Amino acid sequence: MSGTYFPTSKKLEELNHFPFKKREGNRHRAYYEEEHDFMKPLPFTPYEPAIWSTARVPRDYLISDGKNKFSVPFDLIGEDVDIRLTEKTVEVFFHGSRVASHPRSAAQLREPVVRFEHMPLAHQKYLSYSAEEFQAWAGGMRT
Repeated sequence: MSGTYFPTSKKLEELNHFPFKKREGNRHRAYYEEEHDFMKPLPFTPYEPAIWSTARVPRDYLISDGKNKFSVPFDLIGEDVDIRLTEKTVEVFFHGSRVASHPRSAAQLREPVVRFEHMPLAHQKYLSYSAEEFQAWAGGMRT
């Protein structure tokens, strides 16, 4: 790539300094005299292409990017949400507000990416149980 940069930049300079046919000057001079003062600095973060789609949140409150599944807040079950997929993130929007954001994996994951706060209270409680609590509960069932 670096071998083509210098010849290309040299040709670009040549083109920008080539005189106009129907008016005075050239592109280089026209840029500095007419446009340069109106230019704004580039943003600090580079543009990141994204794919937008819409989906209805299913009963398991997991949306898919086609390869992996990601959680959204459970109270959005049955609602239509907007999904923004970039190379590194999955973002979910509801009525223009971001409600979930997950890092996106290029590899297919075995388990869905689930945030604890996206779960209903019953599911959160289930995750808080330990094996000892289940054994104690089962021991109390004996007659």
